Amino acid sequence: MRKEIRLNPIRYPLNHEAAYRSALLVIIEQMRQRLYSELKTNNAQTNEHYQAAIDSILEDYINNPMLGLTLATNFVKGLDKYHQRLFFSDIKRQIGVDVSDFISKSAINELMRQAISWNVDLIQSIPTELLPQLKQVVSESFSELGFDQAHLKKQIDQRFNVTKSRAKLIARDQTNKTIGNMTQFRQQGLGIQEYIWLGVDDQRERATHVANNNKRFRYDSPPPLTGNAGQDYNCLPEYSKIKASSSINKIFRRYVNTSTGELTEIITRSG
Repeated sequence: MRKEIRLNPIRYPLNHEAAYRSALLVIIEQMRQRLYSELKTNNAQTNEHYQAAIDSILEDYINNPMLGLTLATNFVKGLDKYHQRLFFSDIKRQIGVDVSDFISKSAINELMRQAISWNVDLIQSIPTELLPQLKQVVSESFSELGFDQAHLKKQIDQRFNVTKSRAKLIARDQTNKTIGNMTQFRQQGLGIQEYIWLGVDDQRERATHVANNNKRFRYDSPPPLTGNAGQDYNCLPEYSKIKASSSINKIFRRYVNTSTGELTEIITRSG
């Protein structure tokens, strides 16, 4: 006798995204406050004063190799712990078998190492990209108006606000991608090779994503314009809060319940 079960989508980890976003915003706000403190201390009134202050403060962050390592490590490890708990507990709850040992520990560690490295680079890119942007804003302001402190502060604040918006996107995008990669890795480790792409069906959905909707894809042969679900920028795979579909991608490896002799086929669904 064969029984089908449906794996629940991994709920989107809002708290993890929020914590990562908050930490990135703290770093950016620290840069801003330190810059204004430096400008005030030196009574900056010339383009040269402002340029020197920008170089001094932001290069402290650029030249700090440990800037994002702790933050990125805690972020990725926290997501892995969250994903493990939901992924394996759902399977065990439904078939009574702990399948966690089927997944290669060394391989998941390598996936996490790559995710940490990528996020360190993204965190480091925040001051690296902000420095020339601030210098340009200051140079243009002095060229047009000379020393106008109120105008300069407004321009600098606007640039920091743009950087904060980028930090929010980084937090959301990396939460999506990391969870998506963990889902793909663990599903493939259990023999799951295919999935059905299901979109959110609203005006925000990109045309390339609409084209994928309700189509079946293999992890090793993803749609060419988007990559696998969750890999495209700001894509929400398998845990959309807007639409949780019950469509099925029939898989996978089968398990026998040793107490009943019942053959179980695991089914996954995406949202």
